[in-house]
Amino acid sequence: CRRYLSDYPDTAHLRELLAVLCAAYARLGEYDGGLEYLKGLAARTTDAERARAVEYAVVDLVFRRREFTKAVERLETLLGKTPETAPELPEVLFLYGLSLYYSGLFEKAASVFTRIQTDKTFGVKSTLYLSECLLELGKTDLSQRLVDGVLAEHSQSQYYPYSLFL
Repeated sequence: CRRYLSDYPDTAHLRELLAVLCAAYARLGEYDGGLEYLKGLAARTTDAERARAVEYAVVDLVFRRREFTKAVERLETLLGKTPETAPELPEVLFLYGLSLYYSGLFEKAASVFTRIQTDKTFGVKSTLYLSECLLELGKTDLSQRLVDGVLAEHSQSQYYPYSLFL
């Protein structure tokens, strides 16, 4: 990935390559090396959309490193730079919600997960995490209704239970 990014810095597949790169660094436990590389890449990036993609990769590594409070701070900054129409917004919001959840900020996490509940990619996962937040907040009836709704919607699918995560 690093070589490809060096040879083709203007690739249209930047987000995908950065996701693979982050997963590889995380699997190897080389968080510091990954962050150093990404900081160098960020310094060479002038386009705003590409800069957001690199910053998201940095936050992804920070999250994978289990530094959830730092991830929340960086994601709040990134969300301030991300237009409402940006195609990556649901993904950024989902990671923000996860970071809040794992930081123990269940009320704020619930608000974020509610915002992306209807998203095609993150809707079911965000609803399940929303249910978990509601459980943590003592709202067990509402949590159960959410889970029941998701199960009812997907149990008719020929791909159930896998359809929950498609």
